Amino acid sequence: MLGKIPIEVEFQPVTMVKIRILGPNGNVKITAPDGMSEENILMSAYSKNVWIRKCIDIIQNRARFSGIESYIRTIYIWGKLYTTEVVKIKGKSEIIIDGGILRMYICPGTEIEARQKFFDKWCCNTVKEAASVLIKKYEPLMETKVEELCVRQMYTLWGRCSRKKRGISLNSNLVKHSPECLEFVIVHEMVHLIQKGRGHKLNFQRLMDKYLPVWRTREWELEYEVDKGLSV
Repeated sequence: MLGKIPIEVEFQPVTMVKIRILGPNGNVKITAPDGMSEENILMSAYSKNVWIRKCIDIIQNRARFSGIESYIRTIYIWGKLYTTEVVKIKGKSEIIIDGGILRMYICPGTEIEARQKFFDKWCCNTVKEAASVLIKKYEPLMETKVEELCVRQMYTLWGRCSRKKRGISLNSNLVKHSPECLEFVIVHEMVHLIQKGRGHKLNFQRLMDKYLPVWRTREWELEYEVDKGLSV
């Protein structure tokens, strides 16, 4: 219980706590890493106490309007925290960011799997659009050309490159981190395209220092954000 608010807890093989407010009654559901203690789960819930109560009020008020169903959670986009609303309405499916709210408009009856695919595609497109701008910025500086750019879900890498295809692949989850982190990953992979030899030895570090002097800070920020659980 969070005060008088009942909480449902499920354990899964995840790395961070996820809190969802489900409509139309505003039920609180927490997904926690396997083995996490009850004390730590409650601490996570209490740290979001104000946000939870605000979301419950929004959902209960919205429930008065027929034809609209939604649930609310939070997500980081480009390092900033947004309240996410999934709104079921007839019409075109789309995602719109309005102030501090990210709204996903979907048709009634859309399955959870289809909804997730739609959001994943939006993440890929958003990262690709931002990455294209950064690549164009660094191509003349580094005197190289990126011939292929791919954005997809990756589970162990933020990015990778192919010297043979002159291509770069990026993790779509970069959309949840700051634009500076995306810039770091892009420069990192482009340096691999131009460096002599492979790996992250002295030559690689010198090139990173040349094109992005603050790369060590950006690398630390990216790993720190992962530890802080800036993820859906």
